[in-house]
Amino acid sequence: MAADILVTATSFMKSPLLRVDLERILPSGSSVTYLDLRNPIQKAQFDDPVFAGSVRGWLVGGEAVTQTQLTHFPQLQIISKYGVGVDNIDFAACAKAKVPVHFEPGVNAMAVAEHTLGLIIGMCRNIRTNSVKLSQGQWNKDGGRGLHGMKVGIIGLGHVGSKVATLLSYLGADLAYTDIISKPELESSLRIQRLDYASLLSWAELLSFHVPLTDETRNMFGEEELSLSRTSVFVVNTSRGEVIETEALKRGLRLGQIAGAALDVFEKEPLHDKELAESDRLLGTPHTAGNSEQAVFAMGQAAIRGIKTLFAKTTET
Repeated sequence: MAADILVTATSFMKSPLLRVDLERILPSGSSVTYLDLRNPIQKAQFDDPVFAGSVRGWLVGGEAVTQTQLTHFPQLQIISKYGVGVDNIDFAACAKAKVPVHFEPGVNAMAVAEHTLGLIIGMCRNIRTNSVKLSQGQWNKDGGRGLHGMKVGIIGLGHVGSKVATLLSYLGADLAYTDIISKPELESSLRIQRLDYASLLSWAELLSFHVPLTDETRNMFGEEELSLSRTSVFVVNTSRGEVIETEALKRGLRLGQIAGAALDVFEKEPLHDKELAESDRLLGTPHTAGNSEQAVFAMGQAAIRGIKTLFAKTTET
């Protein structure tokens, strides 16, 4: 079956509203095919060179976009990204193949920031722990640590990190950040100080990671960084799982160096690490921070706008 548009972003294809909106913009005679690459039959269609030769627009989620795949789709004219993480896309290969990539940074930033705040409060105020104990018949009165006056270090003050800092500022947290770019306006409006990474680690009682996955950020929190951190530090990550070394994290949790970890992302997903998953110090969610109903729709509309550019170019020519 031939198709002008290929959709492999599974969250996108699960939304009837997004599918209708995408199909509504297609010119007469154009078609769209939805393929879940985890399904062997659908993966076989994806690999079929005859099918691949008809694809002009590819709407991707977290699937890898490599030189091999770009060669596989000889008529490809646009890649449109559903979601905000782009570490799965080889931009150099796309540039070489002259295939533009449409993505809109920050489109789900508030959803991720909201989820991050929920994780922080749930962890620090013992909400998850006390809920579990309550279900077991235990009336535990330990209300945990409040955020007012807590020293919170934000690693990456970008689209999400700045919103997390804003929310925490309303709750009276003492804020600092580290980032490759100075943000003087935010420093003033949020009363947040900029520190180098090592200094932030030794200063903060809670560390919240909001960085893209790059060669520089991969495993940026491991044994060495743990040794520089305060004893009983809280660790939060809603960015990318590979930012934190799993073995160092588990050791920190096991020995109490890390008082608690609130994670929406993991080095290997889905999470099958029994020790980490069953830790009493873990508050975990299955990579859903950016998946609120509103954020899914916003990310889908952003991806559709990318596909629209393909047909705009076709009309112009």
